[in-house]
Amino acid sequence: MARRAGSGEIFSAAAFFTARRAGSLLQRAGRDDWIRTSDLYVPNVALYQAKLHPAAAVVLRGGKMARKIFSIARPSVPFSMGAGEMMQLTENLVRILVQQMANEFQSAYLYLGMAAYLERTPFGGFARWMRRQAAEEVRHGDRIFSYLVDRDAPVELYPLGKAQCSYTSPLEAFRAALDHEQRVTRWIRDIYELALLEKDYETMEFANWFLKEQVEEEKQTRDWVERLAFAGEDRGTLLALDCRAGQER
Repeated sequence: MARRAGSGEIFSAAAFFTARRAGSLLQRAGRDDWIRTSDLYVPNVALYQAKLHPAAAVVLRGGKMARKIFSIARPSVPFSMGAGEMMQLTENLVRILVQQMANEFQSAYLYLGMAAYLERTPFGGFARWMRRQAAEEVRHGDRIFSYLVDRDAPVELYPLGKAQCSYTSPLEAFRAALDHEQRVTRWIRDIYELALLEKDYETMEFANWFLKEQVEEEKQTRDWVERLAFAGEDRGTLLALDCRAGQER
């Protein structure tokens, strides 16, 4: 007969392996303290296992995951607070989420500034692309607003700064857009990391949606930077790319 695990032998792996493909290959995500599965950004266990569960160890060999459970000296940290119960957001999480909501709306301003510049050039397709991007950033801000409301957290609306509306070329504008998207990725990772340390697994899942979204955002913007850099000053190629950008999405 199989022996049932005692309460002291339960491994609290929820904080590490909530991904739907927890056994998939792990790849570095550009930071020493983060590793990405196909569905979730998870922390490097070497850095965080002592904080979440000192009796567990995860060994990474050749990019693959091997898990070893040591004997447990004490019961694990419970995954939830109780049936149907969700803990309130901590002050630190509320603060960082409110700031990121402002960042998303500021991002919309940034893209509108780029669109304003491009509208004064022959490249109306690029201007439409920037306008669509601005609208998407507004939706991102609204998504955070709705999450704060759903978690019964206080909401503040910060003032927005002035956006740049002058660039020297479409390439410069797209390079600025790529730099900004990379900053956004770092901000979202900070939210995920804080949610992990606060053991707020709902916010981890919420932030993970944005992390996956940022992979797409960075890729598509980087693709446009590369296309424009390749086109150089060739007007025919630039106009062809402009037409394509206007039809995207």
